[in-house]
Order: sequence, then structure tokens, then C-alpha cells
Amino acid sequence: MKTRWLLLLGVAVLGLIAAGCAERSSDSASPEPEGTVSESTLAETTETTTAEPSVEPGGEIAGGVIAGSSDEIVAYANGQPVYRDEFESAKSSLISQSVMSYAQFGMDYNDMLQGADGRLRELSVEAEAMYRVFGVALVEAEAEARGVLPSSAAIDEAFETQYQQILEGQGMSEADLQDYVETQGSTLEEFRKLGRDAVSWRLTLEAITEVLTGVIDSTVDELQAYLDEHADDYSTPAEINASHILFPATDIDLREYLAEHADDYAVDGTVPEFEEVRDQLRAAIRAEAERALSDLKGGDDFVALAEELMGPEAGNLGWFSQSIFGEDFERRAFALDPGEVSDVVETLYGFHIIRLNDRRDAVTPELADIIDEVQTALADQIRTDALQTFMTDAYEQGDFEIGLPLLDAVWGQQADPDRTIEKLEALVEEGLPSEPYLGYVLATMYEMRLEEAIGEKAALESDANPTSELQEQIAALDDQMAHDIERAIFGYRLALASVGEDPLIQEKLDALEAQSSAAEEAVAP
Repeated sequence: MKTRWLLLLGVAVLGLIAAGCAERSSDSASPEPEGTVSESTLAETTETTTAEPSVEPGGEIAGGVIAGSSDEIVAYANGQPVYRDEFESAKSSLISQSVMSYAQFGMDYNDMLQGADGRLRELSVEAEAMYRVFGVALVEAEAEARGVLPSSAAIDEAFETQYQQILEGQGMSEADLQDYVETQGSTLEEFRKLGRDAVSWRLTLEAITEVLTGVIDSTVDELQAYLDEHADDYSTPAEINASHILFPATDIDLREYLAEHADDYAVDGTVPEFEEVRDQLRAAIRAEAERALSDLKGGDDFVALAEELMGPEAGNLGWFSQSIFGEDFERRAFALDPGEVSDVVETLYGFHIIRLNDRRDAVTPELADIIDEVQTALADQIRTDALQTFMTDAYEQGDFEIGLPLLDAVWGQQADPDRTIEKLEALVEEGLPSEPYLGYVLATMYEMRLEEAIGEKAALESDANPTSELQEQIAALDDQMAHDIERAIFGYRLALASVGEDPLIQEKLDALEAQSSAAEEAVAP
């Protein structure tokens, strides 16, 4: 079985596809591909992983697997099959990335894949996974057509070199590695296979890129233009070397100060609540900073005082161009002359006295000093641009067929939402028992179209000089909106009939029914 997407154990391949050829943000030069279901448009999506029938070239639904093969085909890209394991591996990798990202904020992404909106979110992930699998298929097909697919011998040689580098870099023997991968639920054989697949893909991508760009021999003028455009990447900003004496005044510090000076703030033997004396505490600490500043101006040694209050070297901030203490601290520090001491500077951390030790100006290197670095960077950009252009064209001209019914229905919904609605309606008509949230997806699509129509109607009604043609357009929108509300209500009811009681779906249904009733009352005689 061909398993190019099993190599997504690491995110290297996804990174190459995403960064090199499939970047699809709204401000990107490459357009949104036909297959993309955006989270912002589809309210984020899902799809069950139960076996769906495979699709033969030409759009006919086949019986699950191709004759004489155990590999289930779930799609075709220009007639080249995409297998279930490739698709599922891509999907799993994307979900794993999201799990790790959301975990940083204490959120469980798997919880976000539950329920009606979770189904939408999962469907969005599946569309992205299919898009990326198609990208791999397109690159591999192009490499084969151009006769640059890496040979088995070249792949083996490159993999063995990388494999030994992994062992040496980790200080492991092969036996150590085997023990480790087994603790991760895998085997050394599978690890080597995945690694070889990854090397095969890297060599394929490099070969295609080389064919697309040819020999890159940039002129001095081109290199200088690149350096001028990316000057910030090569320049060293102005920096200062500074020290400070900090009188801490966060709420934690203030509470500790209150505990230490409780007798000074007690009234009739009772220490007031922190909030009652917070401002007084900050004022007291600021007064300490002002007294220290007065002592420094009177001749006390800055370093000795800093060490006394903060410990050896604690006040030495070293060289920096930006300060962790905020813009005001940074501005005041950069305004000093070497050896000069600031007034008391207040930040979120407390009260600072800053001394500037030294400064160095910003430096922009000459091309001659970094020409090799600039040549490499420009060549990388040329390769990336060429690969992205190739991928954009390949997606636009590609013939993609998807055998997963719900994913096929929403594929390309941004470019042609009416087609998506038609396909979803057909699935409802046919019945799709493996998709309990089919009605919810249908209703969501109608609501999206409804919102767009509402906006269009508002724009038409704002015209100060309505014409008969304009009135006809508004009437047509009213009819469409009434239809979309009716079908969205149907979709939500269908979803409730499939999944049972669901507060989210019920809330959306109630809102639409109220909207429908209000519209009927507005036109009633």
C-alpha cells in the first residue's frame, strides 16, 4: 500500500506543502483552492471516518475498493488514486497539530470536534487534509511526467545518511532507537519506512523545484534589490546596554509589603483590606525609589545600591533593542547618555531607576559582506515562488473527484455555494445514515446564503433612487430569503430527528422560526 502521508509523523511534509506551495490565507497571492472549506465560512466542519464507497475516474461511485487491491480509494487527482490511509493520516496530523496548539491555552481540541459545530469543524479539517493530499499527488505526478522521480537507490542512500545522522545526533544505538519507538507503539521497521517515505518526498519536491527554476544565477543588481527589500532581516537595530534598580510594585509585591508593614497601616489594631490601601502602598514604594534616586544624585554608587537591593548582577540588563518592561521604560532608557541615570520610571512591574552603560548604532551591512547569505535567501524565495505558482496552476487546472459524499458536497463551497447546496439536497434526498449532522450542514449553508442575501438587500434598499428593476431585484431576494429560511428550518429539524435533543440546534431552529413568523406577519394584509 502506498502511504505517502504516513510520513506525517512529523509535520515536515505538511510544512513544505503549506509554506511552499499551498499557503491560502486571505492576503496570500495564491487563491483559495476549489477544495477548501474555510472555518470562517462553514462555521468549521467534521466528517465521520466510517468507510465510504470509493469513486472511479469519471465520477461513478464504485464498491469501496478497486478490483484486485486491498487499498480503498477515496478520491482521484487527475486520475491518480488517493487512498484512505493517506487521507486519514493527513487528517490525523492536522488534528494533532491543533490539539497541541490549543493545549497551550488549556483547551482540549478533541472536545471541539463534538456535536453539531464539531462536525462542521471536522469537515473543515477533512477538506484541508484532502487539499494537501491532492497537493502531494500533483507533485508526484508532475515529477513522474518530467522523468525526475528519485530512484530507489538515491532514496536509500539519502535515507541511510539521514538515519545515521539521527542516531549520532541523539547519541543512540539502533537498539536504543528500537526500544524507544516500541514505547511509542510503533516498530523500528515502521520508523525506517516512514523515514524513507519522508526522504522520498523531499527528494521529489527538490527535483520538481529544480526543474521549475533551473539554474539560479542572480545578478548583483538583483541581489542588491533583494537586500534593499529585506533590509530589516539583515540589519542590526540600535541597542543599548543598561542597568536598573527595581522597586517591585505588582499586586503580589504590594501584598507582601503590606504584610511586612502591617503595623504602619493598622487602625485600632485591624489591618485594612488590601484594596483599601493599594494606592497608599504604591505611593510608599515610589517614595522609597525617590529617596534612592536622591542618594544616587548625592554621590552614592549605583552598582553598590543595585546589589544591595537586588543582589549581584540582578540589575544588569545587558544589551537590548526592546525592553520586556514596556515602551515607556524603553523610551526613557534610549533617551539617556552613557553614564546618565534616569528619574523614577513607573511600569507594571514597579518603579525603576535606569542607568545607561553604553549604546551602539543600528548597522545595515553592505551586500559584499553578506553576498553568500543573500544569494541563498533569494534562491530560496525564487524556488518557493516557483513552487507556489506551479501548485496554484495545478489546483486550478486539476480534475479532482472525491468519493466521500459529504466532503464532496462542501468541496468548493466558497467558489460555488449553490452547487454545494444542490449536492447537500441530493444527499438528503438519497439518505446518508452515516451522517447524522447532514441536516445541520445543509441548514448552515442556507443560513450563510441567507446572510449574504440580507446584505445584498440592505445595499439595494439604501439606493436613494429606486427603479422598477431595483424593486424586482429586492422582490427576488425576498423570495430567495423566504426559501432559504424554510430549507434551513427543514435542515435543523432533520438534524434534531437524527441526533435527538440538542440545545444548540434547537436554539438555531427557534431563532429561524421566529424570523419566519415575523416575515409572514410583515407581509400579511
